Amino acid sequence: MRRHAWRRGYPEEIEVWPENKEAVTLFLDCVTQWRACPMSGSLLGLRYTDLHAAAEWSHLTPSPDLFRRLRVLEDEVLRLSRES
Repeated sequence: MRRHAWRRGYPEEIEVWPENKEAVTLFLDCVTQWRACPMSGSLLGLRYTDLHAAAEWSHLTPSPDLFRRLRVLEDEVLRLSRES
């Protein structure tokens, strides 16, 4: 799976297991859909209302499994953002 690096320091290519390809695709398509705290700027989570539209634009079928896999990615970003 080849994606352009959207942030400095990330590789241009990432290896993704086939069963996670849709979740990673949707996650990368939603990088601008984060909710942030207005006071601190801390990330709060993805705007789930926007995910359905992003999935449709990416020609993905929303499903509970896709949402669960996306949440794993979201949780990891939130964990890393709290550590920095």
